[in-house]
Amino acid sequence: MSKEVINQTMTLEIPEGFHVMDSRELEQAFRSGDPNRWGIWNKESHVMVTILWKKYPLLLSMLADLKAVCRKNEQMARQGYAGHDYQCGGFFSLYVADEPAEGYAFSYKMGDVSQSAETVLFKKNRMIYSIICGGRTENQAADHEWFAGFLNGISEVDE
Repeated sequence: MSKEVINQTMTLEIPEGFHVMDSRELEQAFRSGDPNRWGIWNKESHVMVTILWKKYPLLLSMLADLKAVCRKNEQMARQGYAGHDYQCGGFFSLYVADEPAEGYAFSYKMGDVSQSAETVLFKKNRMIYSIICGGRTENQAADHEWFAGFLNGISEVDE
């Protein structure tokens, strides 16, 4: 397995069968050229993990309630998947790289294909990171367990 450093903040391992998505693949998948996005994809298992980050002004980052940010993020996902049978599967709390994190599960349809995903958000300094893992609903239980292990393997960059 190879290791990647994301935004000079976190280190993670690229699991077997995944490849780092290039800018063309990211733009095609998300219809966005956002430079603050990184992703891996396993074409065989249809699992994709993306990480987005946004820097907030100092005061706003100090005041931001992560649960409220997570709920707002879910509302935006609900709007973004309008017309695709979006369903929120609930909210949860956990830790990523020793930082408190908040997340939610959801499902939607793309054509005839049912998809399930989880989004996890955490703060590190003035950044809020959003990590999304999505795959086919038929593999939801296995993907959830795999994603939990992936999140547990994320660590802070050694300074």
